[in-house]
Amino acid sequence: MGQILDHIRSRVLGRAKVGSAKRRSEGLLEGAHLSMSHGRSQEYDDLRQYVQGDDIRDVDWKASARSGGLLVKRYIAQRQHRVQLVADVGREMLGRTPSGELKKDVVLNVLGVVGLNSAEQGDEIGLTYGDSRGANLVTRRRGENHLEMLLKTVLDHRAEHGGSSNLVTQLRQVRHHNRQRLVVFVVSDEPDMGEELLAELKLLASKHKVFWTIVQDEPLLPALAGQEGAVDVATGELLLPWSAIPRSVFAEFEREEQRRRADFEAKMQTVPVAWARISGTADIVRELTAMIRRSNHHGA
Repeated sequence: MGQILDHIRSRVLGRAKVGSAKRRSEGLLEGAHLSMSHGRSQEYDDLRQYVQGDDIRDVDWKASARSGGLLVKRYIAQRQHRVQLVADVGREMLGRTPSGELKKDVVLNVLGVVGLNSAEQGDEIGLTYGDSRGANLVTRRRGENHLEMLLKTVLDHRAEHGGSSNLVTQLRQVRHHNRQRLVVFVVSDEPDMGEELLAELKLLASKHKVFWTIVQDEPLLPALAGQEGAVDVATGELLLPWSAIPRSVFAEFEREEQRRRADFEAKMQTVPVAWARISGTADIVRELTAMIRRSNHHGA
């Protein structure tokens, strides 16, 4: 296995509170594959220990009674899938998350966790990445060697020399170049939900199964203690010292940010896309699992 996947298995999955090592490697996002299939297979492969959050309908009560522990059925996936990872690699990815990590590092970890789950299921995995200058495509193939190459492509991208984030560009590329049904996993920061992006999401979701993981920005006010002022994320250049900005401006910024987030959430209610916000690597397993279970429950 490659260095990036080794890192993700040890640092991201290894510290996740999801039970045994076998559960982490084989069953971390089992619900993802079920929801991609639009329903369960009627056959199941084997049994495993119940983990908090599992669907109670999956409990095998007879087997549980014999074993003395609660066991759930591990279903056979109905088919393999074509999975398209979509990565926002614009300059904004050089900013930090609430956890203090670079957003681009958290994006890579999300892609790795989703990709590992898909690779273990035998899915074909492709990559669309880019910024406002355009979208780049890496063809779908199977296997962890291919996944390692996809992740290295994202890791090696120099966001500081690129354009700003523009998710519409990436989504449009996926929609225009794929006639077969895909499972699309989008990873980006949280953009303004303008009409163009909303329309593109609706068009994409009408053809494909779409999941969207949003890597959050570091809040402005907590960041004040760690920086002299507003900094250009691409160059590190100090743009304006905090002392030059009245506190009332910060308060208004916070109110506007709350309004923006509320508008975003309201518009997402109109789109059949499962989504989640992530504040850092420590959130990935929990939030991805919750997002996928919501999708299973609501059929999003």
